[in-house]
Amino acid sequence: MLWAVAVAVVGAWIALDVRMAVLSYLLVPDDVMSEWVGKDLSRFAVLDRIPVLFVAGWILFVALLTGRIVLDVLRVRPSLSRGEWNTFSFAVGLNLLSLMTLGIGLAGVMSRWWFVVLTAVVLCGAGLRWRSWRQSIGVECSAESTRWTRAALIVGAVFTVFLLLGAMVPPWYFDVREYHLQVPKEWYQQGFISFLPHNIYGNMPLGAEMHTLLGMMLAGGSNAWWWGGLVGKTVIAAYAPLTAAAAYFFARRFFDRRVASVAAMIVISTPWVAHVSMSGLIDVAAAFYCVTAIHAALLCGLSAGRPADSPSAARGLSSAAGMPLLSGLLAGSGVACKYPAVAFLVVPLFGWLTLRSLPRLEWRGPCAFVLGVAISCGPWLIKNWVMTGNPTYPLLYEWFGGKTRTPAKDAQWRHAHTGAGQAFRDRYSWNQLRYGVALIGWNNDYGNPLLIPLALVGLTVKRQRRLLWGLAAFCAYVILAWWVLTHRLDRFLVPLLPVAAVIAGAGAMRFASRGWRRGVVVATAFALVSCLCLDVSRYVSDNRFFVALKDLRYDLPHHGDEDYTQIHPAHRLLNSVVRPGYRALVVGEAQVSDIEVPILYNTCFDDCWFERLMKGKSRDERYAALRENRISHVLVSWHELDRYRSPGNYGYSDYVTRDIVQREMCRDQKLLRVMPECDDPEECQVFEVIGWRDWN
Repeated sequence: MLWAVAVAVVGAWIALDVRMAVLSYLLVPDDVMSEWVGKDLSRFAVLDRIPVLFVAGWILFVALLTGRIVLDVLRVRPSLSRGEWNTFSFAVGLNLLSLMTLGIGLAGVMSRWWFVVLTAVVLCGAGLRWRSWRQSIGVECSAESTRWTRAALIVGAVFTVFLLLGAMVPPWYFDVREYHLQVPKEWYQQGFISFLPHNIYGNMPLGAEMHTLLGMMLAGGSNAWWWGGLVGKTVIAAYAPLTAAAAYFFARRFFDRRVASVAAMIVISTPWVAHVSMSGLIDVAAAFYCVTAIHAALLCGLSAGRPADSPSAARGLSSAAGMPLLSGLLAGSGVACKYPAVAFLVVPLFGWLTLRSLPRLEWRGPCAFVLGVAISCGPWLIKNWVMTGNPTYPLLYEWFGGKTRTPAKDAQWRHAHTGAGQAFRDRYSWNQLRYGVALIGWNNDYGNPLLIPLALVGLTVKRQRRLLWGLAAFCAYVILAWWVLTHRLDRFLVPLLPVAAVIAGAGAMRFASRGWRRGVVVATAFALVSCLCLDVSRYVSDNRFFVALKDLRYDLPHHGDEDYTQIHPAHRLLNSVVRPGYRALVVGEAQVSDIEVPILYNTCFDDCWFERLMKGKSRDERYAALRENRISHVLVSWHELDRYRSPGNYGYSDYVTRDIVQREMCRDQKLLRVMPECDDPEECQVFEVIGWRDWN
């Protein structure tokens, strides 16, 4: 068994060329370190990150205290260990802060003072409860540590440092610059949360993105959107160590510290976690709520499971409603981050609680669970219902309709995100199945080589066999739902990681022989080193961890690394030429968060601004429309338009063509003039509206 696992671990690691390339960093570490400073030591800075860390830490601290107070109200605290208590407190508190930010934004009060008042209130509440908190749970601080636990703490600290450093680099990932950051930026700049007809993604639940909006409120000033974006990315990255801790305390309750330590190390070291966290994506936040919701649900049904030496073992479990309500709050928090959590998390947990209640006809648990889900994600559904007429906007158009939605747009959306319109035999063919299995198995750049081999061994563990196979069944269900219901992005399965890591942790401790344990230690060390090398490289994220933020703010091409810049030259040009009181029309491009001047833009799923203003009009009518909307410049990304229109892609309005723009509007009508600073007819062009300087 040991040799089979060792071969599987090494094979999983060397299966991809990217991991072999990263191995070179062990031979020449100075190469990757030079990337950390942008290949120029004069650009080194680290102290400029302190304000970002301070504000992010402030948000996390208030979330912790808020969650602790809520757990007191739910009367579940006596059932929990100190670690579980803090983990659940973070989970509940972060979502409550998100909902408060949503409410403040809807009210149009974009001020930091509400958060200052909230901080004072929770500090007073914590002060009143401090003595009872110390008396009831403080004894667990003296629990005996183990070598595995110490190793997990050291590994967690090392990986967390790099995750946070990567999070404090300005965003570069498409989705983040399109809506994870762009939508909070728009709301902050306009002073309130509203329906965004030009950005369909901005009208879905954005629970984790509210931390970014809160960061902008706390930052204040003209550049608050930029500094707040870094704060939001940092808070979102903090979900990674929280998820590792959640996996630890999950496994600690049902197994032991050794299993828990391996599970935590697998979570925090997996390159997927680094990629998502440093990029500003929110899949790890969904993973955090997934594992905590399952943990709380299991506490509803198990009278024992924590080792007998635990101080919390004799305290008993919570009331029939408190823990299911907590599980519902956490599952609903996952929905507040991503719609797929409804199918992936809420449905199976509700089904499990209902089946468990049938023999006794005890319905308080399932009802409390539903109430918790409604509390934690209901405000987002109500917001959409009021603003669009569809609580699940933009989904379920055939049931609810929705503002700006049409049958054609809905078909375009479903084709892109669910494969609707594809032939059944094409979408569910043998080749598609083989590709999907490889994608979540061995053919994934960001996988952890320990996870699958040890998880397979974990299914042979006799202790807590029902639990392990139940967790495996949950993973299988989610993978099936992912395969059937979504567009099969592999990062959508990141929420399964902590659950699978618990199974893998049990597998790591499957045998008591000295040879097996030594083999596990060697394999774990091998995996951790290789994953760390990958995490700190360019393969995972922008790794300019120590480049001064003042340089990254505008990200001008640098003589040491001219090709490594994340701001498009066309965006930089617009920032320099569009004057106050005017704006630019951006066509095709949707990742626009680094454009500082006012713009009109749209995603490929929304009405095209260019088509709305220009189609079917004469030269004078077009000029009048540009003048009325104060559009002095037009950016057209031909590359993005070609990509959207390529076979199998999302699609885009057919109206915008090179013939319309370059021949008709530039050459014939003399309406636009291409700017030589950005004139690539195949990739991107910026046009100046002729005569805009004469407008009053």
